[in-house]
Amino acid sequence: MMGIDKYITLARFYNISLDYLTGLIDEPRSLDVRRTSALKK
Repeated sequence: MMGIDKYITLARFYNISLDYLTGLIDEPRSLDVRRTSALKK
């Protein structure tokens, strides 16, 4: 089993959320969604 820091590194590298990476959700979400949606407001 990997430590949380390895999962965070993978999520950042692939630009996907940790819940998708760990199998909690089925559709991938980009890590940039919150940043770009906040900029549009």
